[in-house]
Amino acid sequence: MKIIHHIPECYRQQIIQLYTQVLRVGPIGKILAEQKCAVLLDQVLHLNYAWAAVDRGVLLGFAGDQTSQGSFTGGSTPSRLCRV
Repeated sequence: MKIIHHIPECYRQQIIQLYTQVLRVGPIGKILAEQKCAVLLDQVLHLNYAWAAVDRGVLLGFAGDQTSQGSFTGGSTPSRLCRV
């Protein structure tokens, strides 16, 4: 297993799919359709501000971070995603 900072683009769709599932479990799921959530996440996610656990090319998990230069979600929150 490897821990990677600055996640490669090849994992973007997997991350969007997992993040969409997590967001839709809570109250956001009642007001934000799965497809819209995925599209919005694709627009705001910055993989340079994230870490991933990868084993033999398989994404095991990920976590975003925030610095003074930027953040994983570009400052978006679930409630901001719903307003778009």
